[in-house]
Amino acid sequence: MSHRLERDPDELREEDVVTLAANHPFLTIENSHAILRYTNEWDDHEEVDLGEVSGVLKADFPDETTIGVLCELAYVTGGRIMSEDGMLDLKANLPRVTVEPRNGLGLEEWRAHVAAERDLTPTEHGDGVVYAREVLGDREEIEFEYRGGRVLAVYPDPQTLVRLARMARTLNAQLVDEMRGPLDLDTLIGAVGAPGRKYSPRETYAVGEEITHPQFGAGVVMRARSRQVDVEFDGETRRLAHGL
Repeated sequence: MSHRLERDPDELREEDVVTLAANHPFLTIENSHAILRYTNEWDDHEEVDLGEVSGVLKADFPDETTIGVLCELAYVTGGRIMSEDGMLDLKANLPRVTVEPRNGLGLEEWRAHVAAERDLTPTEHGDGVVYAREVLGDREEIEFEYRGGRVLAVYPDPQTLVRLARMARTLNAQLVDEMRGPLDLDTLIGAVGAPGRKYSPRETYAVGEEITHPQFGAGVVMRARSRQVDVEFDGETRRLAHGL
């Protein structure tokens, strides 16, 4: 069975594929092709050529890892995944990550955390548990689900993963990927206290990089586009120019 990533040419965002690959442990861009390399559950090394970044990305008889990466690519490029059985539900197939506090997270502690974060919007589902949502700009948003002392979310792009890593650090927790295992917080959001580069619109910045702005102070790049970056400064996200 074949799975194809279909994208509207008018909405094709190749730079998002490149950005995702630059921050992805399995995905690389080689000779304009998207290459997926990982170790499967039987400790076998897998290599999948998904095709040219500017064309139709495709995988034959993909396993869950390959489907998950294809769904990540579909989400960040505004595309959809088609199989012989029809269109896949992206949210259901995106990788899930869990913020796992070392001593557990009580419901009231989670409520207090949501209330203290200015960029989180609490929602109630009728079961007395507070969930939260963060809108990242454009069409992206993260939904955080509290379950049994942990916080679960899906992350379709590096921006979301950085946000989850910062939440994990605030809650003194580890960040666990259902496919990749525990993730290194320092790698995702930079070493604690490391000075960031001075901001200049002529420089180019990557997701997760720390910068220093003359007006807004220290910040972390949460999303990178070809000419703009979204930077989080003390809980407030600002859009800045780069690569001019």
